[in-house]
Amino acid sequence: MLAVAALVLATSARPLPAQEMPIPIDVQVPLLLKVLKYEKTLPQRAGDEVVIGVLFQKKFRNSLNARDGFNEAFSQAGLSELLDRPTRRVDIEFVGTEEIGAIIERDGIDILYVAPLRAASLSSVVDAASAHKTLTLSGVPDYAENGVMVSVTERRNRPSILLNLNTASAAGVTFSSELLKVAQIVGR
Repeated sequence: MLAVAALVLATSARPLPAQEMPIPIDVQVPLLLKVLKYEKTLPQRAGDEVVIGVLFQKKFRNSLNARDGFNEAFSQAGLSELLDRPTRRVDIEFVGTEEIGAIIERDGIDILYVAPLRAASLSSVVDAASAHKTLTLSGVPDYAENGVMVSVTERRNRPSILLNLNTASAAGVTFSSELLKVAQIVGR
């Protein structure tokens, strides 16, 4: 009995992994960046540079960690260019849904990575991004079911891509048939 109590205390003292993102961020980012190569309209929609926004909440540890992990993994990937254009990252602190559309427009966001959010209207974020023809990505599988265009999940102990074709189509985003063959389609 004492051994069981000690085991419980020892395991509860360690932080539990974030359940919202089953795939580690350092695995997600290269995979999500590869997906961008299979998006047919991004080269036309992007301007002189590809701008990637990272939407996060400063006061939510999982969200802040995801932002930091995304930025680190992106830097490690060494992508100063994407689609033969210079690439720039923009951190977007989520404080309310009212500003998302204005921020996307002001900063020329072409791609929006949505970190785990707490007490936020994801549909407002998705609507704002879609209205500006902004491709949305996340490492939270449930977000694809709720409108984010591309997310990463775990399937058979391996990373797998989720695509929400309804949201993508509404925003004018088109994925190649090669990606559609290997991805799991959600939100039909």
